[in-house]
Amino acid sequence: MLGLHIVQYIVDALARQEQHCIGRGFVLELIAVHLPREDYHALFDSLIDWARYFNLFAYDEAAMMIAVRHEQQTRRMSATGARHGRRCDHGPPAT
Repeated sequence: MLGLHIVQYIVDALARQEQHCIGRGFVLELIAVHLPREDYHALFDSLIDWARYFNLFAYDEAAMMIAVRHEQQTRRMSATGARHGRRCDHGPPAT
C-alpha cells in the first residue's frame, strides 16, 4: 500500500507534523490535487479502510483527524500533546 503515491504523500505529511496528525480536509485536498478525476470522498473512505487494515494510520471520525498508528509513537504524541495543551486523538488501539 505504501507504493501508492497518495498514501506516501499522507505518510510524509504525518511525519512532518509535530503531533504526527493531519486533518481530513488536508487529505481531501491532497487527493483532489493529485487525483483530480477521482471521487475524492469515496477515495478517502477507501484509503482509510485500507490504512486501518494495514495499520498505517488511524482515523478519528469525531475529530476528523488522521494520525500515526504505531503504539509507541501514539503514546508519545498523546503525552506531548497533553503537556502542550493539545492532543491528537488516535481512536482505539490497533488490534
